[in-house]
Amino acid sequence: MQSFSDWFVRVCNSVSVSTLHMVVMIVWTLWENRNAMVWKQKRCPPHVVIRLVKSLLQDWEAARSCKELAVNVPVCIQWKKLPIESFKLNVDAALFIHQAMRVGSVLKGGNDEFIAARQ
Repeated sequence: MQSFSDWFVRVCNSVSVSTLHMVVMIVWTLWENRNAMVWKQKRCPPHVVIRLVKSLLQDWEAARSCKELAVNVPVCIQWKKLPIESFKLNVDAALFIHQAMRVGSVLKGGNDEFIAARQ
């Protein structure tokens, strides 16, 4: 049995760019659906998953086709400290061509104290 990263590299090297875009949207939507089932006990019927894939791909292609971006729109983003009773989970992943995919996470509390990490 091959790993997901092996399969993904093989797909990347064997399909057209437009097909690869579709594959990425399918994988992303399946992952989102899987998380909804595991964490929220929500099931999504296959026809809805297909509709979500098509919609996501259309939105992504529309966003990529925009030639002009609004650059003079002021944006104020200010960091806010988490409430004491909150937790913050940072997750990162990397996909290596010749190795397996790696995922790591760090959990911090509301006082920014380290709670746990996992790789």
